[in-house]
Amino acid sequence: MRVLRASTPAEIAAAVREAAPDAIVHTACSYGRQGETPLHVMNANLVLGTALLQAVLDDATRDTGPVTFLNTGTVLAPDVSLYALSKTQFSAWGAALAAQSPQQLRFIDLRLQQMYGPGDDRSKFTTHVIEACRRDEPRLALTAGEQRRDFIHIDDVVQAYDCVLAQRGNFQASDAIDVGSGEAVTMRSFVELAKQVTGASTVLDFGAVPYRPNEAMLCVANTSRLHDLG
Repeated sequence: MRVLRASTPAEIAAAVREAAPDAIVHTACSYGRQGETPLHVMNANLVLGTALLQAVLDDATRDTGPVTFLNTGTVLAPDVSLYALSKTQFSAWGAALAAQSPQQLRFIDLRLQQMYGPGDDRSKFTTHVIEACRRDEPRLALTAGEQRRDFIHIDDVVQAYDCVLAQRGNFQASDAIDVGSGEAVTMRSFVELAKQVTGASTVLDFGAVPYRPNEAMLCVANTSRLHDLG
């Protein structure tokens, strides 16, 4: 394994040429929950990925078929947050570029549901709740918790990515696939389970936090295609 560091579009292009990948798995993002500016969120979620795509398209030396670009997309509507807006925009850019250049690029958008697991971002809902319960905090302010989410463990996500990579030849130049468990449970149920498993005495203050504008009340994957892949 090699670690290549690049920050400017020129450095990214050089790194892609040096690596000469058959596939790129793009997981970098900014949620915008830790004081990041809108420009930072846009650079992380839109500009960086577009620079990688441009580097693939600019590589005129490749003659062994298209580079497969696995993008970690979002199931959230673009009006939910700047994160969702920028991720949705990049998915559209990737699909459009692949459709224009199918000999060079295959873009597969993996519409990832609510991932959780060890080492996850501490600003994410799942990690925030679990850590609060593990610390046995006195009170945890929450929304009413009626939103239903499709929770999927990181190990299952990795398995899904491996499966898509192994069968990338079965995908169109511009394609998308849902990644999740296929089952949705309420946020309230998840939080109550986290409290039960950790043995916390934390008071779960449901309803203390209002829903964000345009909150999605149901997110669940259609896993039929993923199951068909094996």
